[in-house]
Amino acid sequence: MKRLLFSAMLVMAFVAASAQSTPNRMLVIDKDGYFKGFGIENIDSIIFASVEGKIAAEMTFSGVTEEADGNYKITLDITKTESCQAFRIGILPTAVAMSIKDGSTADRYLKDYCNEVLYYDDFSGATIRTNATSLGQELVKGGEYSILTVGYDEYNVAGDVERVDFVIPNPDIVGTPNVAWKATEVGSSNINVSFTPNSDVSSYYVCLYGDGEFDTYYEMFAGMYQFANRGDMVKAWGVEMNGNGSREWTDLTPDTWYEIYILPLDANGTQGNLIVARVKTENIGGTGEAIVTIEIGEFGGTAGNYWQDVTYTPNDQCALHRDMIITKEEYETAKWGESGVKEYLMTDNDNDPDWNQYGVDVAKWIASPNTTYIAASIAKNANNEWGPLTTKEFTTPSGTSSKTPAVSLPIRINNGNNKTTSLKGVVPTIQRLKIEN
Repeated sequence: MKRLLFSAMLVMAFVAASAQSTPNRMLVIDKDGYFKGFGIENIDSIIFASVEGKIAAEMTFSGVTEEADGNYKITLDITKTESCQAFRIGILPTAVAMSIKDGSTADRYLKDYCNEVLYYDDFSGATIRTNATSLGQELVKGGEYSILTVGYDEYNVAGDVERVDFVIPNPDIVGTPNVAWKATEVGSSNINVSFTPNSDVSSYYVCLYGDGEFDTYYEMFAGMYQFANRGDMVKAWGVEMNGNGSREWTDLTPDTWYEIYILPLDANGTQGNLIVARVKTENIGGTGEAIVTIEIGEFGGTAGNYWQDVTYTPNDQCALHRDMIITKEEYETAKWGESGVKEYLMTDNDNDPDWNQYGVDVAKWIASPNTTYIAASIAKNANNEWGPLTTKEFTTPSGTSSKTPAVSLPIRINNGNNKTTSLKGVVPTIQRLKIEN
C-alpha cells in the first residue's frame, strides 16, 4: 500500500488562494456529481492511498426455489477477493441492476437507498429467504431479478460490482400458449403482420420497436414502472388482441430492421413465453446518381421569431437525403465550404429525428431577415453511394430590425410531431436482505 500525505495547512492555503473569501468547507466530488463535505477545521491531513487487485465479492449461484410460506430460497456461495474486506449484497429487478455498473453507484444504491448492511465473511452454501427485492417489490413468478454485490477495501471504499441474474420459475402456465405470425405486407414505410394464436391462448399483446430499442427502453423504464420482466412491458405498452387478427405499423424507416414483440397469455392470464418477430422494411431509391433539388419558399414571422421554408425534393434514385441551411458568411469560412458541409451532412446523427429524410422534405428553419443563406442537401442511393452536394443561395427579405445576429447553423422549428411520455416515479418500501449459513 502506497500513501501520500498532504498537510491540511497546505490544502487550506491553496483553497484560500483560489477564492475571494476563505472557505471553511472541503468538498470531495465524484464523477457523477455527488459530493461529501468536511469542515476544514476538522481536517488533519489528506492521504492518497493505492490498493492493488480486484475488490469484489464473487458469487456462485446455485438456484432458487419457492417455499411453503411464500418466500423464495436462494442458494449461493460468496467469496471475497484478497483485497476485499467487506461487501454489501442486494436483490434488484434486473432492469434496475443493469444500470448499476460501478462501485460508487452500487454503494449509494445498496447502502443509502436500500439500507443493506456490510458482511465481512465468506459464505459457502448460503441461503437468502425473501419474498421481495431490496426495493420492497414483490418477487413474482417469471420475474427477472439480479443479485448484486459491491466490495469494499480496507479504507471502506467501494470497489467492484458483481452481478448474477436469475428468473423466478413459473410452473403454473396452462398448456403451451403460442402465437404464430406472418408478415403479409412489407413496404418501405409499413409492415402488416397477421397473428394466429393456438387454443391455449386466452389473449395476447403485440408491440413494435426498432432493432435493439426494446432492451434500451426496458433498462430505462422497468424500474420506474416496476416491470418484473419484459412481458410486463409488452403487456403495459402493447395492444391486446383476441383470436386471429392482424396489425399494420406505418411511418417506419426504409431499409430498417424492426422487432415485433408478442406476449401470449394462458387461460388464467399467466404470461407464456415472449415471442420476438424480426421484419425489415424495404429499401427505396435506385442504383443511379442520387440528386436533390431545392426550392426556396415563404419567409415569415415577427421580430425574434422569423422562419424560412425550404423544400428539398429527391429524385427516384435517392434512398435518403440530409438537408440544412447555413449563413453565407459562415459557409465561406475555412471551416465549412463545400467540403465541410458535405462532411457534416454525411456524418450520422442519431440524436436528430429529422436528420434522415426519405421523401420530399418541407423544412421550416429559424432564420433572420436580410441575411444571405446557403441551402444544402446531399443524398445517397440504394447502394449507399453518395451523390453530389446540391446548394442554393438565397437572401431573406427585410423585416423588423432585431439586435439578435443571424444564427450560423439554423435549426428546424418543431412542428409538434414529437410525443413526450409523462413518467410517474415510484417510491418503494425498503427491505434489507439477510444471509444465512
